[in-house]
Amino acid sequence: MTNIGRPKKQEKDLSLLSEAEAKDELRKQKAREAKRRQREAKKMADPKKFAEEEAKKMSNYRQTGSTTVEPKVEKEKNVVVPKGSLVNKELLNDCLTEENLRNLEIIHSRLFSKEMKGIIWVYEEWEEILDGVNGMKLSNNTKKKYFATLMKAVKCETGNNDVVYKLYKEEFDKYVNKIGTIENKNVLNEAEKKKYKNIDEIRKDLKDFEPKNERDKFDKMVVELMLQSPYGFRDDISGMKIFKTTKKRKFKNDGVGNWIVDDGKNIRIVMNEYKTSKKYGSQDRPVQKNSGLERSLREWMANKKHGSNLFIKEDGTEYKRMKDGVAIAMKRITKKPININLVRKLLISEWYNKKPRSIEDEKEHAKKFLHSLDEHRVYKKVDV
Repeated sequence: MTNIGRPKKQEKDLSLLSEAEAKDELRKQKAREAKRRQREAKKMADPKKFAEEEAKKMSNYRQTGSTTVEPKVEKEKNVVVPKGSLVNKELLNDCLTEENLRNLEIIHSRLFSKEMKGIIWVYEEWEEILDGVNGMKLSNNTKKKYFATLMKAVKCETGNNDVVYKLYKEEFDKYVNKIGTIENKNVLNEAEKKKYKNIDEIRKDLKDFEPKNERDKFDKMVVELMLQSPYGFRDDISGMKIFKTTKKRKFKNDGVGNWIVDDGKNIRIVMNEYKTSKKYGSQDRPVQKNSGLERSLREWMANKKHGSNLFIKEDGTEYKRMKDGVAIAMKRITKKPININLVRKLLISEWYNKKPRSIEDEKEHAKKFLHSLDEHRVYKKVDV
């Protein structure tokens, strides 16, 4: 049978490589050999099925120039996808989450020029992916996240005993170790130190800031929201909508979307769609009465229509990535581009530094941030 895959890769002479390069090349050679054995085993187990699959690849190659035959992926029911966020949303299923798919789209777009179709490329193009992701100018945390996503995608296709899964796992572990020795010793990393400002100074800057126009009102509302919200927000808030109740229009939480609910007397923040929603479920928490946050929200929402997005740019368009809006608002008020993730660390560290905390106190405070106790402790920084 004609081999329609990529040409056989010329193996490198290990004696010409450095010790680290030789080790890496040997690992790749073993992976290629394992894939070759898998292919031979498939052929021996069911020659007819193997021949049919090869025929499909040949047909696909003639039509598209690619040997990839996309698997049928069953779409998950009742998945809520934020507007404009996912190109390949039909691939969502019980195995892949929205965040997983979004990461895969980013990886694919940065490494390949062709359109992403299916996820089998995660398995077939493993060499290009390993070299590509490792070569990206990204933080260790982001690379760790990408390899975790790639592991999950391969697991969806072939399980976690697959050789490609193990290759991605090695890279994932490598970045976990790097983060453990460089970044997560309960101190801020170098990038965070450049953005850092003491939490008390941030509050003073906010108190001294007097809004003169709509843009100022927006910035003050955003910073108040970051500091005084009943939640420790992530970028999940980007699509948050305003719900204004009337005698005929009452808010009923159907589990879809994130909302600021104003009944004229009280304001509540309802969170349904966020990173850890599968674990913590729908959340409905009140904004403290007569607080700076309540005043800022009312002032900002006064001329906003029911159902509109809470986060609107000066040109009238919505923020799709509110983490950008937070950093901009913070810089205008505090002179530092403090991002959402750093705000979480500052708030958690302040809470820990006030007095000794019991495990029960820690668990309760971690719930505010909608993450685990282990994650909570990682966010505690001793140098703030």
